Amino acid sequence: MSLMEKTTVLSQYTYEVCKNRFSTETAAQIYSTRHTLSKKGRREKACIQAALLGLPKNSLILDLPCGTGRISYFLHELGYRVIAADYSSHMVEQAGKELKDENIRFEQQDIMSIQHADNSFQAAICNRLFHHYPAAETRRLALKELMRVTDGPIIISFFNSLSLSACFSKLKNILRNRQPIDRVPISFYSFKKDIEACGLRIEGSYFCRFGISPQTYLRLVGSRGEVC
Repeated sequence: MSLMEKTTVLSQYTYEVCKNRFSTETAAQIYSTRHTLSKKGRREKACIQAALLGLPKNSLILDLPCGTGRISYFLHELGYRVIAADYSSHMVEQAGKELKDENIRFEQQDIMSIQHADNSFQAAICNRLFHHYPAAETRRLALKELMRVTDGPIIISFFNSLSLSACFSKLKNILRNRQPIDRVPISFYSFKKDIEACGLRIEGSYFCRFGISPQTYLRLVGSRGEVC
């Protein structure tokens, strides 16, 4: 099997693993309680809020994947209109249980094939997804689709491989002779190459705990470049 064929197989495998992992009722119930009141959750919200600085209130934002709506409702509290979407119907159903406002809508969507027209949103949030995609091909396909439907900034998170936590995890995997395929840290350099290949550029970086936590946020905007 050629390197290109191996890369394609890995991309498809990790993409399907990620979808299947969260597409259960049990996963949705567990996810609904994660990071809700934690310090980690508050740090993530602070990063997202900082990355959205300057975006007019009442702008329409795509939150994909939305999980059970933790960030979606936070965006609404900040004064934005939100279309919150997830591949998992169970996540969407769980998220919509508290829905009482027409300015939030929950939908089932696949990030690789978003059922919205070009430039439908003034911004997009993609929180806690790219660390599930170790293959550059998968990351680029997702970035391209987010760029297609958004005419403003795209806020994404990824696990930075240079953080203390990521280095510790890498050491553990080496000692255990284990090759992770999920929750994989990526180097800033590699992710920057993906971003630029898709005609985007990094306008801002935001860290949950600089140098310690792998969770890193980037504000991306359009730039001239090759389409990935």
